[in-house]
Formats: sequence, structure tokens, C-alpha cells
Amino acid sequence: MKRVFCLFLLLSIIPVTVMAQVPEIGRIALYADSFRTVNEVDLPAPYTSFDLYIFCQPSVNGTYCAEFAIGSTNESMIVAATEWHPELSIVLGDMTTGVSACLLECQTDWFWISRVTMLNSNIEPATMLRRFERSANRAIGIPAVT
Repeated sequence: MKRVFCLFLLLSIIPVTVMAQVPEIGRIALYADSFRTVNEVDLPAPYTSFDLYIFCQPSVNGTYCAEFAIGSTNESMIVAATEWHPELSIVLGDMTTGVSACLLECQTDWFWISRVTMLNSNIEPATMLRRFERSANRAIGIPAVT
């Protein structure tokens, strides 16, 4: 009976462990919704605004800070407004040339760092780009202090 219980316990833990794996290096992703499900926006006319959410997925060590910039393959994209996560302790820079933002506490799960309202002055297809340093100490993989 003890062996059956141990085997059941082992089989119960394995799927949870596999599904809960966190990347070694954190990442930054752009989404068009707050649920991280939409990454494309169709604009019906020029000067139509849309929201762009910047999410961070922490590394295995968690995340305190992120350094990044956003750009576009189309020069007509304009940053109209920026809303920052309420738990940010400091934000330096701007979205187009580069920003450094740090949180009050270490994050260990996906979180949004900013919601940006964009304005497109024409309807030509464009791709929004995120740029950031891939260094563990300069991107989003700063080790958590324990």
C-alpha cells in the first residue's frame, strides 16, 4: 500500500513540475489585450488608437527591473499615452529611446509593466518591435534577494 501511495504521489507531482517550468532568462512580450491572448490589431482607418500591453515573464530568479524600448517598422506609429504598473518604484527614460523600470517587490509570475496607447497615422501594415538587452542583469532576469 505504501508503494502505491508513493507512486501516486510521484505521478501527481511530475505534471505540475513540468508545467510550472520558468525560463532561465526572462522575456518581454507585446500584446493587444490585458489577458495576453491577442497580438495583432487591424486598424479600420488612419488615426485610430489602440492599446499595447508590455508584459514581462520573470526568469527562474524572478524580476525586479526591466530595460526595453519599443519601435515600429512603420514610422507612422505614435505613442499617445503611457500607463505604468502601480507598483513601479522608478521609471527612467521613454518608450522609444529606452526605459528602465523597477518594481517594489520581486515578481515571479507574468505581470504587465506598461499599457501604451498607440496612434497610427495611416493604415499600412506595421510590426511593433521590442528591443531590450539580453543580459541577465540588464534585462528582466535580475536575481531575487532572499
